[in-house]
Amino acid sequence: MKKDEIIKFIENVLLAEGCLKQPAINDQVYDFELKNKCIIPVDLLFLLKITNGFDFKLVRFWPLNEYKSLSRFFTEDESKVFYTDYRKNQLPEEGAGLLFDSEGKWLLKEQEFYFIFSDYNIESSFWAINLSEGETNNVICVYVSQNAYRNVANSLSEFIEIFNSQGLEFLI
Repeated sequence: MKKDEIIKFIENVLLAEGCLKQPAINDQVYDFELKNKCIIPVDLLFLLKITNGFDFKLVRFWPLNEYKSLSRFFTEDESKVFYTDYRKNQLPEEGAGLLFDSEGKWLLKEQEFYFIFSDYNIESSFWAINLSEGETNNVICVYVSQNAYRNVANSLSEFIEIFNSQGLEFLI
């Protein structure tokens, strides 16, 4: 974990007049992990201890109590299911994968462990992190209307490092 990258990220949010929320407390983290049968990685925990969500230009980092697994997100909000065109078989770019097959069945593996933690441009796309007990906590960008996703980072630390060094456009 690169704590200095996360701190630099938060400093940039503050310099741009972003709005930080109160840090998450241990009980919130414990309850979330227990309820969702997942493990919050050290880098995400470090960020949550600084701030439990914030708004930054067109990006919104959600507070922990708003995180949703992709499987729950698509089943709870019928408008998202309607908005997603399952018939699309064209991927938006090289390296992307389809979320659903033409019958609406999941193609993304472990969708119940990918938790949406942030969105861009009022939910036009989302970032979700894998919180399974495995060794990787990769971050994907989800394009709901295109029925697609793309791996953008191998961890939250790498996601923030890319955000700091290359900019937001490399994560969308």
